Amino acid sequence: MKSIVKINDKNNISYYSNNCDGFILGLKGFSVDYEEFTILEIENLVNTYSKKDIFISINKNIFNDELVLLKESLMKLSMLNIKGILFYDMSILYLKNKYSIEIDLVWNQTHMVTNYNTCNYYYNKGVKYGFISGELTIDEILEINNKSDMKFMTLIIGHQIMSHSKRKLLTNYYKSINKEFDNKEKYISEKTGSYIVKENETGTTFKTNDIVNGIIFIDKLKKLDYVVIDEDLIDKEIIKKLLICVYKNDIENSIELIGDNTSFFNKKTIYKVKKGTK
Repeated sequence: MKSIVKINDKNNISYYSNNCDGFILGLKGFSVDYEEFTILEIENLVNTYSKKDIFISINKNIFNDELVLLKESLMKLSMLNIKGILFYDMSILYLKNKYSIEIDLVWNQTHMVTNYNTCNYYYNKGVKYGFISGELTIDEILEINNKSDMKFMTLIIGHQIMSHSKRKLLTNYYKSINKEFDNKEKYISEKTGSYIVKENETGTTFKTNDIVNGIIFIDKLKKLDYVVIDEDLIDKEIIKKLLICVYKNDIENSIELIGDNTSFFNKKTIYKVKKGTK
């Protein structure tokens, strides 16, 4: 098992470099909820951190007028020593296969990577990795890992994404009340808890306010190829300490840093159909 950090601040990469095995970087113009990097910046980082596993995230919906640039970007990235592309839109798998682009892919459709049969289907279509959904229990994660040919990663630390809209919902809200949006994250409270709302050029993202701490299950998660630490909205010094906790299997200190919220790791999600519905 290796630990990789989802980067949301370019200045933090060198700060984490001695305590993690790699990074996930967002590609400029093609990523959601990431700090974005140009291909030249990615090339420089790949050369600087040649011993690290570097993945690139392309996790936005792709439109027809973006396909040419996307194809060119994939071909350029395939020339670099990166481990793979985290993809959301199926156009990326289509382009890889149509043009025989030699680059490994990570199926990363947020709430969709939930069963081993579909993982095996995409594996047979040329997808090497899967980013397992954060809504599964530890037992379900291990079952997928055991019954699929894919290599897997999952989030172990971070604020979980609940949903994303390409619309600028905060900007529109503040316009409706004759105020100007200040480009800062906002917090909303519901009966079930409080949530973070963020907006940037790609749209609006909703996240849990509580930080997931999966280090409690680190012994079981070692069966996966990667665990992911999402630094977004968490102080970099805390992230660095948590990376050490992952390495040392230090559950006690991790709880002192971010609490013991295990989210869905030990809590099944059960959906019931209302009586009389089809």
